[in-house]
Amino acid sequence: MTLPFAVIVLRPVLRGVPVELEEAALVDGCGLPGVVRHVVLPVMVPGLVAVAGLSFLLAWGEFVFGLTLADRPDVQPVTVLLNTFVGQYGTSWGPLMATATLVSVPVVCIFAIFQRFIVGGLTAGGVRG
Repeated sequence: MTLPFAVIVLRPVLRGVPVELEEAALVDGCGLPGVVRHVVLPVMVPGLVAVAGLSFLLAWGEFVFGLTLADRPDVQPVTVLLNTFVGQYGTSWGPLMATATLVSVPVVCIFAIFQRFIVGGLTAGGVRG
């Protein structure tokens, strides 16, 4: 589900690595694996982290595929569990909100830890020139 999103978002990030940086590293005597490790990868890290974080967010909130394709409750995503609190005759608001808060904690923690990479990665492919 998140692969098309990741490919579309990663294209500007991959194009954002200037060829001049790679050529300069090669002229300075760095081999091709060294160019990738020391030049290209550090430039791409913010974009890769941003795409990974946003793909995680899309996968974490997936409801339709989890409801239709997962037949056992132990393999269904957490969003399907949230749906079990909504019944035909009423909604258990207290447990629903408590579970929703617990479900959002991992997402908030991941985005708080990788915030500087995500902001840098979102703006990496935004400028042409």
